[in-house]
Amino acid sequence: MARILHGVERGLRIYAENSDTSFVDFLFGAALPGGDSGPQDAASIGSIYARTNGELYQKIASSNSPSDWQLNGSSAAVVGRWRPERVRAVTNDTVSIGSRDLLPRRSLTTKRRF
Repeated sequence: MARILHGVERGLRIYAENSDTSFVDFLFGAALPGGDSGPQDAASIGSIYARTNGELYQKIASSNSPSDWQLNGSSAAVVGRWRPERVRAVTNDTVSIGSRDLLPRRSLTTKRRF
């Protein structure tokens, strides 16, 4: 882990393992991502563009137009959407006395020896 911040100009490109053609870019700028020239156009689908005002864009298409970039936070963007960590189990079963053993039991194979 770095103990200091390392500076990088323009952006980062992360390649897939053993590939020089499969990659995503992390770009930075003040203006809206144009997608019609330069690094924003060359970025692959899945790339991220961070603006200086705090907005975060993700590249969702490759048609060389500004509509290739979608603002994160809109309903269709997928960056930052996480699944909830909840599990609900509901049944229509009823438990009557003596029909099921609901007490936890220690396995015979985990017996302690003193």
